[in-house]
Amino acid sequence: MDWIPIISLIGGFIIAGMGIYLTFKARTEPYRQTLYSKQLDGYVEIVNALIDVYKTAHGVFFAKGLKLGKEAESELSSIVMNKYSAFEHKHKKWVVVLPKEMNVLFANFRKDLEKILNLPFKNNPGKLFRDVYIEIIAKTRKVIGTDPLVEETLRLITEVPVSEEAKKSGKFKR
Repeated sequence: MDWIPIISLIGGFIIAGMGIYLTFKARTEPYRQTLYSKQLDGYVEIVNALIDVYKTAHGVFFAKGLKLGKEAESELSSIVMNKYSAFEHKHKKWVVVLPKEMNVLFANFRKDLEKILNLPFKNNPGKLFRDVYIEIIAKTRKVIGTDPLVEETLRLITEVPVSEEAKKSGKFKR
């Protein structure tokens, strides 16, 4: 039995398989990068709208602490819900490109907001709202991959090679 043709055949299959795999990766990578870029654009718009809701809601919680009365509180709550409408509009604009878990999180934000706005001031609605806000921001950072990217960047910056000459001169200290 001659092994050389068999080995050549197996090698040919391996090379052909690698070629197909690399061709597939080359075709899908631009789409993946475009999708990720669009997702980042969407996250930026949505989070900016969320920040507007957050700032406005904290103004309302401060005003509730001043005990302005039901009519004023109702008017302030409607201002927050108007800001929320802008947030919701941004979310609906980007819903197609965002992952399912983020769409669910953003959709549940309205329920949380309405619940918090209707709480009496003694229940500290500002703290509850801050907790919801922090949860949304944390999950967004996790999905985007912000923290690992920042850590990698900092590691690259802090591990800059320094010449022996610079170390001896004392001009560079770590």
